[in-house]
Formats: sequence, structure tokens, C-alpha cells
Amino acid sequence: MTPREKRYREELSAERRNQNEQEDEDLLQFFPTPVKAVKALLSRVPFDGLILEPACGKGSISSVLKAPPYNYEVQSSDLGNHDYGEKEIDFFTLKEPVPNIITNPPYGEIPRWIRHCLRLITKKVALLLPLDNLAGVTRYSIYKTSPPKLVLVFVRHLSFKETGETLKRECAWFVWEKGYKGKPQVEWIE
Repeated sequence: MTPREKRYREELSAERRNQNEQEDEDLLQFFPTPVKAVKALLSRVPFDGLILEPACGKGSISSVLKAPPYNYEVQSSDLGNHDYGEKEIDFFTLKEPVPNIITNPPYGEIPRWIRHCLRLITKKVALLLPLDNLAGVTRYSIYKTSPPKLVLVFVRHLSFKETGETLKRECAWFVWEKGYKGKPQVEWIE
């Protein structure tokens, strides 16, 4: 192999590593939840008992939950490694019931996340989701048998990226309570 070929292969290898790292980041869909979004939820919905945060990222939700005045007991984990909580924990392998779940799940598998959360909880689950998740045949089949008790709609877009980029859709907290069978209540967060 000539020096030129060797350099080309090294550059190509580095480019592929960078591309794979970006693909991993995209797959894990790391979007830190704004503190104000978590506080908005907690000002409207009380929780009792342990809270699982299974997509904790760098701890943006967990940190608020643990801090005064809330002081919740929180178990944090993530499939990725963001230097917070338990690392490389696949949420879908968890089988033990937990009282509560609060998370901002990856948006690529929302119906799967909803179903698994509802199987695990004994009290409440709150998921931060794009508002358009009220629509769709698959999600409707879930909502028909397990309706959320509360949908807290943000009237303004939230900035999820640490760089200040804004997710270009409206979001809401979808809150389920174990055993609830009534119609969802909708409130707006200004």
C-alpha cells in the first residue's frame, strides 16, 4: 500500500467513525428537556413514590425531580452513555413494576414506549410528546383502551437542543393514571 492509499484509508475510516457517531446520536435522539417544561408538569401533577426516568440523557428531567422543592426519589437510566444515571439500559428489557415514569422518549417509537410504560406503572406516567401524537390509528388504538387522564399542551415551542435550536412542532405532556377510563382533560401551559 502506498503512503497516499494509506492516508486515504485513514481519512475514510475517520469519516465513517464520525458518520457512525452521528447516526448513533440520531438513533438515540438526544434532546435535553427544558427545565421549565419539567417544572410546568410538576406544578400541575403530583407524584407519589419512586419515579423512573428511562431516557435520562444528561439528567435534565431527573435533576429537577430530585431538587428542592420536589425531592422525588428517582431512578435514572438511558440506552446511551451521557454520563448520567445507569448507562446502556434498554427500557424494553425492564419487567419490574414501578410506581411512576416521567420521560421524554425517543420520538421514533412512541406507541411502543406508551405501551411499555403502561405495562410497568402502578400509579402514573408522564411522557413529553409532540402534540400530533393525539392523531393516528396506532395511537388511537392505545388511547381508546388506555386514555391519558391529562394532556398539558405548551402554547409555545420548546427549545430542546443545548445549542438553542427549537423543535419545530408543538409539544404536550401526556399523563396517564393507572386504571383511569374517563375522557382526557386538556389544559394549556403558557
